[in-house]
Amino acid sequence: MDKFKKIINQNGQWIVLGAIIFYILLFSFISLWKYYNYLYNGLDLAIINQVFYNSSLGNFFTATIHPPTYLNDHFTPILFLLLPIYSIFKNPQILLILQTIILGLSAWPIYLIAKNVLTKPWAVGLSLAWLVNPFVANINLFEFHFLPFAIFFIFFCFYFYHIKKYTPFIIFSILALLVREDVAFVIFAFSLLAIIEKRKIKWWLVPAFLSITYFFISMNIINYFSVIGQYKFLFYYSWLGDTWPEIIKNTIFKPWILLPKIFSFGSVVVALGLLLPTAYLALLKPKYLLLSLLIFLQLIVSVGWFWLAMILFTQYSALLLPGIFIATIFGINVLYQSEKKFFLGFLIKEKSLVITILVIAIFYSTIVIGPIFGSMKIISERGIITKQTESINKILNQIPDQASVAATFDLITPLSSRQNVASLNYVFLGKQQFLQTDYALPKNIEYLAIDYTDFVTYQLLYGINPSYQDQYNIAATHWPEIINDFGLISINDSLALYKRGVDNNFSLVKFLDQLPNIHNPQDTNLDEAIKFLGFNKLNDHYQLFWLLDQPLPKTYHLKITLTQQKKMVYEKIYPFGYGLLQAGSDLAKKNIQTNHWFEFSNLVPNGGYDLYLSLIEISQGGLELEATRATKNVIDEETIIGQKIFLEKIIL
Repeated sequence: MDKFKKIINQNGQWIVLGAIIFYILLFSFISLWKYYNYLYNGLDLAIINQVFYNSSLGNFFTATIHPPTYLNDHFTPILFLLLPIYSIFKNPQILLILQTIILGLSAWPIYLIAKNVLTKPWAVGLSLAWLVNPFVANINLFEFHFLPFAIFFIFFCFYFYHIKKYTPFIIFSILALLVREDVAFVIFAFSLLAIIEKRKIKWWLVPAFLSITYFFISMNIINYFSVIGQYKFLFYYSWLGDTWPEIIKNTIFKPWILLPKIFSFGSVVVALGLLLPTAYLALLKPKYLLLSLLIFLQLIVSVGWFWLAMILFTQYSALLLPGIFIATIFGINVLYQSEKKFFLGFLIKEKSLVITILVIAIFYSTIVIGPIFGSMKIISERGIITKQTESINKILNQIPDQASVAATFDLITPLSSRQNVASLNYVFLGKQQFLQTDYALPKNIEYLAIDYTDFVTYQLLYGINPSYQDQYNIAATHWPEIINDFGLISINDSLALYKRGVDNNFSLVKFLDQLPNIHNPQDTNLDEAIKFLGFNKLNDHYQLFWLLDQPLPKTYHLKITLTQQKKMVYEKIYPFGYGLLQAGSDLAKKNIQTNHWFEFSNLVPNGGYDLYLSLIEISQGGLELEATRATKNVIDEETIIGQKIFLEKIIL
């Protein structure tokens, strides 16, 4: 053990630097793998990359995904510091690498703080604890955000605060504020800490002045550029009031209305989860948790039960982590100074027990909450570049580099390095985020890049969501009008590429006055509204034939299933009729042909399979995060309309 300590004491800084480099290489690899396999489907990377791209052309903060400017969302002047690096590459990949680098480098100020407070071995250990922390990994892999840069600056803020270097403390406070408007809550917390520790007036007055002034300047800038005239994310606090003055008034004069949220079961679970990777040692020095308190309150009073879990698995934990790690460092220091207290004295005498508990907490939380093991498992199973990725590449490579394009969730990020990009979820819905303003397809859009499985996502996000349901039902009937000016030039399975002003190379849906010869007739009643008549199999696609006796009463989806020896090996859900046969449309007494280019050969092993078709209604479900922190559709409850239909045996 003494030899081990000697090695750490002599080479501690090199161990930390080596670990930082390893972290950067590992998470850069995972992030780039995720990018090249089209798994950045949460919009944030696409939005921010386009803002960087337009800013690199001199159109600062211009955004067309959330139009007209990113200042409508957040005030992030840190962009100007990062822009010179971005301008060399002008792509989303450099943002992912920069995010990984800054999160890795944040271990260095932790090392400096811990070395100043504790011993060098503890400093090394806590730096490594940062690099394996599951929340750091979740932040790293869930899209791109500016907040990781605030983490780095806040740690250095505290380092210089602790060693009483006032000027660099103020410099790093200003740098942190430049990241985003809500960082002001953390800098303001330094003022509270300085008052508690009875620092000189400059240590609390200046941070308080800077943070309050900066916050209100930021809010005024955002309000000026906002399309609704105020901070759009007040939506999260609408239960407290419709304006900042009303929210502040109710918070101050009616604090009891906050208590049910603050002390709710969900809030307690999130707090316990956040402290788990550091074995709750932060609770031994709770005053440093002040640095996280205001952000924590901001989050838990602004979100519903479902979104509380998002704090643990996305970027929302970013501004909470510095306070937790700083409190942990000083919590460990309390152990070293508490030998007269029975319980704490026992722990410090049994140092190996403390270390063991901390290591167990780190690894348990990494496995349960973190993405690393699950991500590596997915990469090993799918391979470096999947066959599905190759299919997407073939579709997107047909789009000229600077053509204006609207795209679905998984396709928009690699298309975002261009001046004009639209997100098809908003185009479909006809509304921007939170339904706050209208959103029409821009007239200059030349291409539509669509993965039709996103229509299942729209059903989960909007169709079964009471807040969006009415708008979804209206939007569904307008979809045929949106694509009316575009011709379908390429299709593969659920992937489709449209170009404005050209004829269709493919037909997805046909309304038939007279049925053709159906080679495989079935004539199966599914419900009162719809009958499956059979199918034809051509060289490259299937023709499915339907009779609609009356307008569809609900939104249906088509599920295709492959089974082998009665075991399901593959299934995929498509919008019935590609969203062109939505409920409420005038489809009574219509013979309809839907054409499908199903792609199985790249997705399942070679062999013989039974191919089934089902028409389903989705009644419950939502979106979840998989191990790579990409979003995925989860259907909790579905109803088969009529019966499951056997189509044929196929050999792949």
